[in-house]
This record gives sequence, structure tokens and C-alpha cells, in this order.
Amino acid sequence: MHMLMSRGGKFIVVVFAVWLLAGSYVLYRHFEIERLRQIALSQSSGTAAAESAIRKLGNYRGSWAMDSLIGIATWEREFIDGRQELAIKVIAARGNAEALAQLAELFQPSVGLARRDAVAVALQENVCNEQCTQSVLHYLERYWYGSGREEDITTLGDRFDGHPDSPEILKEQNFVMDCLGKVLARNGRATLDVLQRIYGLGSAAPSAFSIHVVESLHLRRACILLAVSKENLLDSSKEEKLEDLLRSLKCPPETGASKN
Repeated sequence: MHMLMSRGGKFIVVVFAVWLLAGSYVLYRHFEIERLRQIALSQSSGTAAAESAIRKLGNYRGSWAMDSLIGIATWEREFIDGRQELAIKVIAARGNAEALAQLAELFQPSVGLARRDAVAVALQENVCNEQCTQSVLHYLERYWYGSGREEDITTLGDRFDGHPDSPEILKEQNFVMDCLGKVLARNGRATLDVLQRIYGLGSAAPSAFSIHVVESLHLRRACILLAVSKENLLDSSKEEKLEDLLRSLKCPPETGASKN
């Protein structure tokens, strides 16, 4: 009996020791991740130290590390040394669709062009879900209507100097736009879902922007939605445009009947 109790006591001690070690590691991991985050976000940290901290964060798995990386990438302060762009690359390497959707919220004229560029490249290499696609379309819509161009702060805290109409800036802006067009085309299902839900494609009042997106991306899978809009159109001024688009996409003539 004494021997059994002794063995039982030893087992409890072992379990308790393992529990303590596991708890200690979790605490250490949490504090280490927080320490690295603070280094990366500190204005007093040099570029090398910040980049080293970000790469080390990239070696950790789990939500704590990912949230820290997202926090660095989306921090309201613009770092001109490229540390935020590095954080975006590290996140992109994970291929996490939810994290990428959060990065897509950086598509704002008030965010430096360098970060927008990095996110656009990251999205080309990964899946852009519906939330991500909505952010991309909202950004492109603002530029299509012209308000985004007026609000753009590309020369503030960014890697370019000079006038916002300089060839270098215009080239970079066009690069971002081209990347985002490819992202929308590659994630066509999500794009159409947002165009239908937010921009009225397939309804009796499709927005001019939704029609423009389908035309510019040559989204043939939008045929049914285009036909439904044409048949129920409230604004007759858009009818000719929809007819031309249906022809240019080579939509089958029975497309309209398929709505039922």
C-alpha cells in the first residue's frame, strides 16, 4: 500500500512539474512576442533591430504572433525604413486568408503607397476572400470616381520625393491598380459576390462602377447577372452599355432566360 501511494505521489509530482513547465513556456512565449512587437514598433529601434524582431515573430505560430504582425503592418504611423512592408511579407508567407483580409484594409489613400504596394503583391500570391475583395473594390471605386486621387498622400512618409504627379509615383500607383485588377480576376467568385451584394450587379439598378469592373476585368462569369440587370433595368440609359458588354463577353443568348 505504501509503495502504491508513493508511486501515486510521484505521478502527481510529475504531472504538476509538467504543468508548471508548460505554463512557464506559455508565459515566456507571450512576453517574448510582446517584447519583439514593441521593438518593431519603437521609433528608437534601428531598421536592423526592427527587421530582426519581425523575422523572429514570423517563427512563432498562433494568434498572438499573427496579431502582433498585423498590428505592426497596420500601425497608424508610417515607418519609412520598410519594416511594415517586411511584416506584410511575413504575413503573406503564412497564406492566412483572414489576416490578408485585414491587410486589405490598408487600401486607403491616407496610407503610404509603399504599404499599399506590398499588400497588392501579397494578395497576388494568396487568396483574397469576400471581405478582402470588398476592401479592394472600395479602394478602386474611390479612384475611379476621382476622390481617391485627390486624397492620396503618396509623398508623405513614403519612399518617393517630389510632386504627386511625378512619373515614379504614377508608375507605382498604376502598378498597384494592375495588381488589384489581377487579384479581382483571380478571385472572380468573391468579386461577383461583392458586386452583387454591394454594387447592385444583377439588380434593376446596377451601379456604373460594377459594370465598369466587369468590363475591365472581362468577367465572363458575370453574364447571368448582366442579363438579369438588363431585363429588369430601371435606368434605360444603361441598356446599350449592358447590351454591348453582353456581346463583348460573348455571353450565350439564353443567358437571360437562365435567371428563372
